[in-house]
This record gives sequence, structure tokens and C-alpha cells, in this order.
Amino acid sequence: MKHLFKLLNFSLLFLSLVFTSNIKAQVFEIPRTGFVDENFKKIEKFESIYNSLFLKFGEYVPRMIKVIKYKSDSSFFQPYGNIPSVYISEKLFTNIESKLIKYTVFHETMHIVNFMISKRSDNKHGVSVYNQFRFLDEGFAEVLSNEFVENSNFGIEELKQASLQGKVDLAQVQNWWNKPPYEGAPGSFNIDMPSYYFNYFSYPAGVSFVLYLRTLGNDARIVDFFKSIGSSEDLTSSLKEVYDLTYDEAEKNWLDFIKTM
Repeated sequence: MKHLFKLLNFSLLFLSLVFTSNIKAQVFEIPRTGFVDENFKKIEKFESIYNSLFLKFGEYVPRMIKVIKYKSDSSFFQPYGNIPSVYISEKLFTNIESKLIKYTVFHETMHIVNFMISKRSDNKHGVSVYNQFRFLDEGFAEVLSNEFVENSNFGIEELKQASLQGKVDLAQVQNWWNKPPYEGAPGSFNIDMPSYYFNYFSYPAGVSFVLYLRTLGNDARIVDFFKSIGSSEDLTSSLKEVYDLTYDEAEKNWLDFIKTM
């Protein structure tokens, strides 16, 4: 009888643990809400942005994204944690219906999506934020956010002229930090912190590279490319894996493509 009671107590304990863990899982599961403000109130005006991203990227879009008004002209993203955030210049909220704020929210959220897609094998970090892949990150975000607000002007004329002069190559645009890709480029600019610089010219370079990749396949294939980069952390091997191109072939084809834009 003692053994029976022990067995019964063990069974009850096991069932209790299972039940409790299920409750905890339900309690801590973040509902798919979309964009929320700093008080976690849903922002209905941005629902079309979230729906568009979720339709295209599914589970790579976080269930909840906090939108924080930022006292600066700049906007940026923070991809870490259960609830990632986009920091949007508070000046843009004077007209929440404007194309500019919709473009900005979409653009910054795309960085978070790219981060999720390009997670490393240890699942800790997305490599899209790494120096050598930032031009791809900005390019994909820039193309899709402009398309969302129906803007087709990507501002690549200066890039095209620089390319015709032989001043653009893949190695340069992968050097996101510290210096412009060539002498006389629009240049690096400082925001918020000393010695924190962006290779601004990599925006149009990234756009042109993403548009070139679209000539080789659809956006789902670009997603595969980001996934591959997350695993390999190497542009050369991922170009070969996804597009069957060597680094030199991809560079030449991309530069030829720019001249046709």
C-alpha cells in the first residue's frame, strides 16, 4: 500500500509539473499583436505595414514590435529580446498618415526581419547587422519599404556614375564602417556618438545589388540567401550555394547590371 501511495504521489507531482509548465507557456506566449506603442497599446495605423510584412515573411516577423518615439531626426531599430523595437523620430508623428512615417516604420522593421532570417547557427545573433553584410541589409530594407509606399526612385544615379568610372566594387561596399567606398563619395556622417560612422553610399549600392539578385530569382530566394549567410557568415560561399556564382562572377554581373539601370 505504501508503494501504491508513493506511486500515486509521484504521478500527481508529474501531472502538476506538466500542467504548470503548460500554463506558464500559455501565460508567457506573446500574442501576435503587431505594432504597439510604449504603453503596449496596438497602433492601428501601422497594421497594414505589419500585415504586408507578415504575409511575405511569416514567422520571421516578431509577434509584437514596440514603436518608440525618439527625440532625434534619426530612426533606428533594436532587434534583441522578445519584443524588438523600432525607434522612430518623433517629428514624423506630426502626420501619422504620411508616406514618410510608413516608409520609415517599414524600413526599420525590415532590419529586424533580416536579423531574424540571418540568425547564426547558435541562434543568438542575426549576421545582417555585421559590417560586411550591412549593405545587403539596407538594400533589402530600402527596396521593400519604397515599394510599400509606391516609390520607385531609389536614388542610384550617383552610384551609376561612380560605377562607370570604375570606383565601385563589392569589397568597398562591404566596408560599412569608418570610410566612404571611394574618394568623393557622399561620405560618412556622424550620428549621436563620436567615431560611429556609416558608409552612406552603401544604401544605393545595396539597393542595386538586391535588384540584381531579383534578376536571378524571386524574393524567397533572397531570403534563402540571408539564411545561408547566417549559417556561413561568408558572402562568397553563400553566393555559390544559393546562386551558383563565384564572388568575381557576382561582382562583374552586378556592376554590369548597374550600368543598365
